[in-house]
Amino acid sequence: MALTHRAATSANEPGTKLADSAPLPGGGRLVLIVRGPAKKSWVLRSRRAGRDTSVKIGEFPDMSIAEARTAAREIATGGRPDPRVPGGSLRALIEAYIGSLGARPSARDARWAAGWLLGRDWSHELARRPAHLVEPHELAELLRGKVQAGATTSVNRARSMLSAAFAFGARIDLDPRRPAGVPRFAVKSNPVALIPRIGEFEQPRSVVIEQRTLKEIWRTLVKLGPEGAFGRLALLSLQRLKQLQAAQIDGATLLIRDTKGRAAQEKFNRLPVTPAMAAALRDGALDLPGGYAALNLTLRPYGLRATDLRRTAETFLSDRGVSGEDRGH
Repeated sequence: MALTHRAATSANEPGTKLADSAPLPGGGRLVLIVRGPAKKSWVLRSRRAGRDTSVKIGEFPDMSIAEARTAAREIATGGRPDPRVPGGSLRALIEAYIGSLGARPSARDARWAAGWLLGRDWSHELARRPAHLVEPHELAELLRGKVQAGATTSVNRARSMLSAAFAFGARIDLDPRRPAGVPRFAVKSNPVALIPRIGEFEQPRSVVIEQRTLKEIWRTLVKLGPEGAFGRLALLSLQRLKQLQAAQIDGATLLIRDTKGRAAQEKFNRLPVTPAMAAALRDGALDLPGGYAALNLTLRPYGLRATDLRRTAETFLSDRGVSGEDRGH
């Protein structure tokens, strides 16, 4: 027998489990689990590879039976929305938004923010939830977890990505140019609008390393392998670290892909390689894919970040009378 609103409302005995009669496409069944009169949860129960699994979908009555069925149907079919009903997942929404950005650098930034927020392979439960059923408090809790883990500016970047994705979702359903294969999202409002941007996370960091500490760091970098060589190259070249990590050697120059800013096209800068930089390159400065992260770990005992090297070097140049234009070049 199909679940009804009356049955769900009347079930108040803790431990009660009410299963929807119709099995879901792809396997599984929608179940209402009662833990008390005001604590009732929607759960998708299924059996995969010989094991029983449960995925919490939402709370009743905040999520209606119809909404719970839509969400359970999408999860059961592996995130593929039922074409008869609106319900493109949060992941589908973000991917459609990223697709709308084309080849702009912001597309890559948005994809990074999504993976950082929703986990490797976008494994977080919210990624599978129909976008129009994602609640503001759930997104706020997701960002709050990152804040508690010590993240700062990345939290604001992820918030901006989510806000832009939901704004895109609110428009795309009725857009005659909607690409084939993009599901309907039924987004009526932007759940990120109530989540504040954290202004204090945007305050520029002003740490400049003292020369004595910098010399000690340099001696440490010389003793290390490729991660030390990357740190030396970062200090000598003054480049933004993520761009430096992706640099290529082109004869006697470094080819830097500059993606900072909102321009649709990447810029390419050529940086002459000095003898000291050449030594760092011979030691494998660009051979370590995770050079940026390794350098951060190296500097952590000093209470510093990798980005502090660039700021320090630029400050030293300024103190020696090098103009802002020359430092920019």
